[in-house]
Amino acid sequence: MLMSDIKQARSTNAKWYFLSTIVLAVDEKQKDKHYIVDGQQRLTTLTILLAVVRHYLPENEKILLEEAIKGKDNPFLNQYGNYRLNLYHERDFFRTYIQLDGGIQKAFDLLANTEEYEKCTDTQKRLLQCVANITKKLKKTGRDVDIADASQLARYVLNY
Repeated sequence: MLMSDIKQARSTNAKWYFLSTIVLAVDEKQKDKHYIVDGQQRLTTLTILLAVVRHYLPENEKILLEEAIKGKDNPFLNQYGNYRLNLYHERDFFRTYIQLDGGIQKAFDLLANTEEYEKCTDTQKRLLQCVANITKKLKKTGRDVDIADASQLARYVLNY
């Protein structure tokens, strides 16, 4: 539903798209850290969308989406690998199979391996199915993802 809505908004040149409210709570110990109270599924889906698009981009363009997924490393603040979205449960799985460059290929491989897929938790299976569903929605005809269209969709998501 979210993907269809975003594609529809983009196709009509909508200048904005309302994702609904996202509610955050501030961590009392680390004021720069926030917890998502409401909206985690939408943000997770958008992160997966960006990771899938990144997977299909040529190597020299992948870096353009890396900061949207990971955030900037800041050596002066000793901050490395600060992902914009961390799942409370399945953090390592999400990082390995979605957020890391090459993760989407690992997700495809896991989806294709029935025996290994069956060992996944229900949450892991839902994340993998989201990868598969987004990939399917990005395919225009046949088996190929329209890279230009996918790239424009990612730009739309990040800018509106």
